[in-house]
Amino acid sequence: MHCTSRETARVLASLGTLGLALALYANSLAGDFVFDDHSAIQVNPDVRTNTPLSSVFKNDFWGLPLSHAESHKSYRPLTVLSFRLNHHLHGLWAPGFHAVNVAAHAGVCVLFFWACLGLGASLAPSLSASLLFASHPIHTEAVANIVGRSELFAAIFFLLALISYQRAGRKDTTTPSAWIFLTVALSAVSLLCKEQGVTVLGLCLVLEAKNFLLKPEKIVPVQSKNRISWTGHLLRSSVVLSAIAALLFIRIYLIGRGTPTFVDSDNPAAFSPHWKTRFLTYSYLCALNVWLLLLPSQLCHDWSMGSIPLVESVADYRILASLSLLAVTLTSCTLLARRVISHKRVRDCGWTELSRSFHAINSQGNKNLNNNNTLTVQKLTLFPTNTKKRPSNLLEWKRWGLRSKSSVLLLVSLSWVVIPFLPASNLFFPVGFVVAERVLYLPSMGFCLLVALSINSFRTKTRKNHAAIAVSLLVLVFSAKTVSRNSEWGTSRGIVTAALKTFPGNAKLHMSMGNILAQQVKLLTSTLNHSLVYLIHIS
Repeated sequence: MHCTSRETARVLASLGTLGLALALYANSLAGDFVFDDHSAIQVNPDVRTNTPLSSVFKNDFWGLPLSHAESHKSYRPLTVLSFRLNHHLHGLWAPGFHAVNVAAHAGVCVLFFWACLGLGASLAPSLSASLLFASHPIHTEAVANIVGRSELFAAIFFLLALISYQRAGRKDTTTPSAWIFLTVALSAVSLLCKEQGVTVLGLCLVLEAKNFLLKPEKIVPVQSKNRISWTGHLLRSSVVLSAIAALLFIRIYLIGRGTPTFVDSDNPAAFSPHWKTRFLTYSYLCALNVWLLLLPSQLCHDWSMGSIPLVESVADYRILASLSLLAVTLTSCTLLARRVISHKRVRDCGWTELSRSFHAINSQGNKNLNNNNTLTVQKLTLFPTNTKKRPSNLLEWKRWGLRSKSSVLLLVSLSWVVIPFLPASNLFFPVGFVVAERVLYLPSMGFCLLVALSINSFRTKTRKNHAAIAVSLLVLVFSAKTVSRNSEWGTSRGIVTAALKTFPGNAKLHMSMGNILAQQVKLLTSTLNHSLVYLIHIS
């Protein structure tokens, strides 16, 4: 089969991403069972092969029946099945569990690269985004911690569903309905790995809007073109909305009517009687999660027990972080949306009509410009109407269209950050944690793509290498932090020691360290007793 240079470059880029992901997490293979691994794997009866397989589909992620009063209602049977397969192959051998996590993360990185290409991003920003994703330190909790496999498996089927939906919207697809139903099936599988997996359908709706805005131009009447496009978009959107409703109904039916049981220390804001405190705290936590994506310097596996005090008053300085995030988000969305809407008005006229219009202008000496600074040719109105900002030739119109395409991709990236984070945001229902770095695994994809597109937009003919240098420096810094963080996840004492450096006032961390030291003393005492018995016996 003949491969073009473009295809070869894409394959090499995906292999480079794969190699980086495997290399960065190689040192996590020697890690032990730490943190939640004890509850979810070591003492979970559903992981062992001597229990009925049906129990995996009846119990929650931690092995408790879904109807149990203390159940967290986390229904992830496919992830538990993968733990069960690991146990069947090699028992409780930690490196075997870690190897699956590392391989899954590497696969996610490759799928993310191809998903970025499917969105319409060029090779450079797609590769940059995948390299940033592969090396981002925020992912160490999802990869180096075995329990984080739920995020990894959910991400695999999340991306497969996204790629399938991209395929359904292509012009050369002969059976789009089959790809849409495959998307729904893959999103259901992702949901059975982790709750956030269903959010891919929300992102599919955003992609539908993107496909409508950036639909390839056709030389057909405007009304006919809009009519055809609206029919396809409405049908696909209806299927996606119906799938979201059906999957949520099925999940609620499976977990029952009960709500998860949490304690005050896990999520103090959820137990606050004042709505203002809850709102201000949750708003600040959203800004804090964004900050962790921007600067993952201080990471911790346990943010509970007052590690983050509640925001109880508008006089709290931390409210500035929430307001800054809101201002930046609204400003960015407004500017990008204005550019996209202006481009759509021009695109609806068609490039053929634009070409004729410019030809008429050149031949008639700009006589078609009226007093309102509006260009009218053959009863077509071209935007923008400002003559100072309006392109002067067809090439500039096309370049303006490319900038609009970049704006749409930036809006999609922002949506990719927000939508997968919504289930963990506490905005719709309380969750059992204050901050959990592992839940940022899916939102970080949108963040990495957003950063890559933003850096790539500053490339010019005289500064072609500046974007590559900036991305390389970021990847290098992220990689160093990731390798260091993996070593901390290697043992329970290592991860708790690192957490105490971040939050020395967290009482739960001190209690965990006390238990670890007590177990080590107990093990040492037992070893000494056996040694003394052996010496007495041989003497």
